[in-house]
Amino acid sequence: MSEHDLPERIKEYGGDHIELRRIALTTDLTGSLPSFCVETKSKDTRYRWFKKTYGDRCWELDAMDPNDLRALVEREIEALIDRPLWEQQERLQERDIRSIDLHMNFLQQEDRERQATESHLRHLAIFQNLNTTDAAG
Repeated sequence: MSEHDLPERIKEYGGDHIELRRIALTTDLTGSLPSFCVETKSKDTRYRWFKKTYGDRCWELDAMDPNDLRALVEREIEALIDRPLWEQQERLQERDIRSIDLHMNFLQQEDRERQATESHLRHLAIFQNLNTTDAAG
């Protein structure tokens, strides 16, 4: 995908609100990456557009070091985060997790108590059955 066809595809799927910004394989980054002749992509439907837009050289995203790409994407995402709001949401999430844990512990304790009571009732029924059998015999 490229900035040529990706915006249309995003729009087609209801993503009109999405801002698309190239962060990798920019002019600043391609200088140190291996390139190849655009003619090797002449059968690609985007060939003419690419050649007109970028010239005679191509670069593949795969040529970037994955660690560099990951760091680049992480920096870009971090720059978009509203830190105070993020931290507030993290605190709310921690509170919700503690609340869920407390409820689960309560339900598990309640379940153990119910199982213990059921076990006692079964033993009592067996004992009563034995007593009834002994009294009849």
